[in-house]
Amino acid sequence: MITRDVRDYEPMSVKLLNPWSSAQRFVFLHSAVYNTFNLQCHLISRPTLCTFRARAMTEWKAAIMAA
Repeated sequence: MITRDVRDYEPMSVKLLNPWSSAQRFVFLHSAVYNTFNLQCHLISRPTLCTFRARAMTEWKAAIMAA
């Protein structure tokens, strides 16, 4: 009679969860970038929107240079 310990199955379940964690990480980063650059245009004036976008772009370029 062959019996397997529960711990033998544990690495399999961990491998199955890894794609979900990477997907969650992608969604988190994507939403942060999306929300930075896509403001609700109908709530603010056009000059203010242009100012916000220019400021966001300079911060984004600074962050990329720092990384």
